[in-house]
Amino acid sequence: MNIKHELSSISRDRRLAALAGRADKVMEARVRLMQKTLENCGMLVEYVRKFSGPIAREIEIKHRRLLREFEHIREIDSPNAFHEWIRSNAVPVVRQSEQVASLAATVMKKSRGEKLDFHRWVKRQIG
Repeated sequence: MNIKHELSSISRDRRLAALAGRADKVMEARVRLMQKTLENCGMLVEYVRKFSGPIAREIEIKHRRLLREFEHIREIDSPNAFHEWIRSNAVPVVRQSEQVASLAATVMKKSRGEKLDFHRWVKRQIG
């Protein structure tokens, strides 16, 4: 939950910088957001590893690739290139990590006998 709070705080900083017309501060906040997002993705890999080593390894390989690319792309002084990298490279991996972790949590709850609203889960994943 701490990461969600940090992401929210950074998003607020980014919004305020945009309103103030501070492109440098907007970019700085975008980089911080991506760092936290990748940190969260790494934590999801470790969570999934508890359920499936092979699936966790697949996501981990993609996560490590993102980390390497991120170190390079963050140094480029191009907000457009950074945004395109996030959209085309980071978002699909982060989304996959979140979906797999959510599915693992759902399976764990089901194995404990908890009642699940599977259709609600599907709607969240699709929508």
